[in-house]
Amino acid sequence: PYSWRVDPYYEDMLKDATIMIFDEGGNLEYSRQLDRSHITGNRAEVKVSLIRNKRYSFYVCGNFGYHVKALHEDELKNLKWHMAYPDEYREGMAMSGKLEDILIDSHAPKIQIPMQRLMAKISIRIDRSRLDDNVSIDVTSVKICNCPKSSYVFSAGKAESHDDCFSIGFIREENECRVLNMNAEGGKSHTISLYMLENMQGRWADTDIGEDSDKVFDRNDSRQ
Repeated sequence: PYSWRVDPYYEDMLKDATIMIFDEGGNLEYSRQLDRSHITGNRAEVKVSLIRNKRYSFYVCGNFGYHVKALHEDELKNLKWHMAYPDEYREGMAMSGKLEDILIDSHAPKIQIPMQRLMAKISIRIDRSRLDDNVSIDVTSVKICNCPKSSYVFSAGKAESHDDCFSIGFIREENECRVLNMNAEGGKSHTISLYMLENMQGRWADTDIGEDSDKVFDRNDSRQ
């Protein structure tokens, strides 16, 4: 049966990961690529021997498909993730996570590194509540244009030219858009989501808006 929830299950999919651990001087202490044998659900786990009462920094790259290599922590500032095609994230979205300057002692035998997707989530729904009875809107496809082809993993960046972007990004068509033509409540449809690599193009000036979360209108805001 068709389900109206079409937000992809691959939002939290983890198929591979590279963990890198650097010492206090920023030198690589440990590096390993983790495959499915180390992954349960959306969590990866590995045992590492480190020196107690020393400080380390931990970096993880997820769903890159290869062993990310860096001999020094500073090299990660220029690390970029490149997409071959706009919907490459169907096989798992690129993710990253880091914990810096962590003291290893007997009270913290397990280090947990939260992961964050490199993709911005753009949710769409249609509000038909103000349309006249004889007016209808039928959505057959939605798409995002000018999607970045790459993104820095551990530092801010932006697309510098048109060559840095896909002219047409990921497209949802036909059945994937069906829920936008189904009434959920108050004349508003169900929601579907599109994704694109993050960059600085989407950031507002501080004088215009405070936090990124403020870009999302409240459910009852008339501007939705």
